[in-house]
Amino acid sequence: MNILVVGNRLLGDALDALHAIHSLVVHYEHLRKTSGIPVRYSFLGYRYSYFVHEMVMNELGLKFDHVYYLENYLKVASTSKKTSKTPSKTQNKKWLYLQQSNALTRFVQKCKAVGFTLFSNNKEKIAQKDKKSKDYVSKHYPRVNLSWKALKSLIGELRANRYDLAVIMPGGIIFAIVTFLARIKVRVGHRSDGRSILLTKSIPIYKTSANFQNWANILNLLTPQPPFKPYIPKQRRFMWEEFACDHPLKRALCGNSIDPMLHSDTPSALDQQSSLHSDMSSAFDQQSSLRSDMSSAFDQQSSLRSDMSSASDQQSSLRSDTPSALDQQSSTPPANQHWKRYYAVGSQASESWRMWSGTHFYQLAAYLEQHHQLHALWLGIDAEYESVEKLRRGLGINLCGNLTWHNLLALLNEVRFLITNDTGVAHIGTLLCQTFIIFGPSNPIMASPYVHNNQLTKILPANCSIPFERRKEKRYRKALNIQQISPKAVITAIERKLNLH
Repeated sequence: MNILVVGNRLLGDALDALHAIHSLVVHYEHLRKTSGIPVRYSFLGYRYSYFVHEMVMNELGLKFDHVYYLENYLKVASTSKKTSKTPSKTQNKKWLYLQQSNALTRFVQKCKAVGFTLFSNNKEKIAQKDKKSKDYVSKHYPRVNLSWKALKSLIGELRANRYDLAVIMPGGIIFAIVTFLARIKVRVGHRSDGRSILLTKSIPIYKTSANFQNWANILNLLTPQPPFKPYIPKQRRFMWEEFACDHPLKRALCGNSIDPMLHSDTPSALDQQSSLHSDMSSAFDQQSSLRSDMSSAFDQQSSLRSDMSSASDQQSSLRSDTPSALDQQSSTPPANQHWKRYYAVGSQASESWRMWSGTHFYQLAAYLEQHHQLHALWLGIDAEYESVEKLRRGLGINLCGNLTWHNLLALLNEVRFLITNDTGVAHIGTLLCQTFIIFGPSNPIMASPYVHNNQLTKILPANCSIPFERRKEKRYRKALNIQQISPKAVITAIERKLNLH
């Protein structure tokens, strides 16, 4: 049986859909072991979200037989861009004339009160406000505009492998068209974007349930129905080999873990060794003095030789003990109690209205370092290094672009807690450590990740009476502005949950 898994575009969505994919693979591996039917898996999606799905397959001891990156089909895609139509001067004069009439101005004011925008001036202002967020998304999460030639080559490759099942996690009609033309027998996914005709089985998206539950509902369309088994990452060892010797994280953690623990044991061994040297020197002095007395020299010398042999045995045993302390001193991984003095911070997001203020993050980090001796580890990608460096103002350690996925999971498993915006790292943090997510206008029910061991605390704005379905509308973003959440509210939530005094 050939199964094609279609992955999501954004990292947070891919991590939420990971639980459904994990349940699917575990179920079909159980069927393979019981019935003996061979099962093969393939992946279709974006290159930067593939490693999330590969992580699940590696922990289950499996691999994808075929991987189809959408970025590879850009080579044959057309590079033609749509030109935006600009209104002529005569059209602008007509609009200005119509705006001067009283009836039209009243109508425009009513439309603005309801939330509609009729003229291009308002759209240009909104576009300028969201320009940074759109540039960030297009740079790090680019959409793939496929031409018919690219689709034809992709469909041909999928049709040659003769897939029996296609599990379509992301929205959009393009994946439904590709799987339909590839003649895949069973195609399951969400009923959105008018693609229900192209799918053999579909299910709607419920806005009153979390996204990971919506993707898990896709498994209910299969027969037999796979049970829901969420993905919990395995405990990983932090790989210090990937860091340089002068890295601030390696200096801070490894240096602090060695000095108070190991140096206290080493002087005691050296003191015992020096005392034994003094005993041996006294034994030699006694031996020289006994040589003068010829009558009892032989008896006392034999007894002293036995004392010296026992002293040398004790010295050799202590020498064997001393390198063990030195070996412990050279070992780099610190103890867990030293990790608990650090917490992780995810201060960035893909859109500006999801980002808490940088000054608020700085005030939070300064308070926790001054009153609770907790130090911040700032997380992010390469492009966010400079912005985080300006934000933190010397507090904590900037790890933007310095962590691999393996070390990120190991770090989240060791730190005290994670404080973050509604972004991708929050969806993996709830599986490994205590996580505090700061929500803005987004729906905190749909955007809520899977929670393991009650490790999630949501911090919401004060005005939560607006329906979740309409929170992303631009007229409600001021009422649910994420900047209304004060650092004091976040500090009280952290102290109350962790019992910090």
